[in-house]
Amino acid sequence: MIEQIIILSLITFAVWWVFQAGEIFGFVQTVFANWPAFIKNPLFDCAVCMHFWWGSASYWLIYGSPFHDWRQWLIVIIAGMGLNAILVKLWPCCNE
Repeated sequence: MIEQIIILSLITFAVWWVFQAGEIFGFVQTVFANWPAFIKNPLFDCAVCMHFWWGSASYWLIYGSPFHDWRQWLIVIIAGMGLNAILVKLWPCCNE
């Protein structure tokens, strides 16, 4: 389960990273700047908020249906959100 947490967290962190200014999809930040936070955060603006959606989709694609063992899926997703919170705080560019 720890392996799943790390893999999914890093996938979500990588997706979040490419949406940052100066990266390949950085233009999304400016194009959708007027969107409400409850839409922007889970789609591209917050690595922790994104993990529920992007992590769940990645979990389903890599490990199969989350409904097979929903408790493991829930633990992996919540722990991945925590790991992403730590990663965001460790990166100097994110501490604005």
